[in-house]
Amino acid sequence: MSRARSWSIATTPGGGWSTPSPTSGVSHYSASVQVLAEGETRSRLIWIVDVLPNAVAPHIDGQMDLGALAVQKALARRAG
Repeated sequence: MSRARSWSIATTPGGGWSTPSPTSGVSHYSASVQVLAEGETRSRLIWIVDVLPNAVAPHIDGQMDLGALAVQKALARRAG
């Protein structure tokens, strides 16, 4: 039996899926993102990640911080 891992990024609304590459050191990665309306002009993004082994969690945490900052900047440019 063989196993294949792949990476996919959805560029359209509705989401997508991804799995880590075999060379990443990550054996399990599961994530979900929700965007909730908060009034007429604001929203809240909830991003949950489950990753193994636990030793890679600090790296993933830092990457999530960078990703959240990129989302904030992109949305601010669109609103501006």
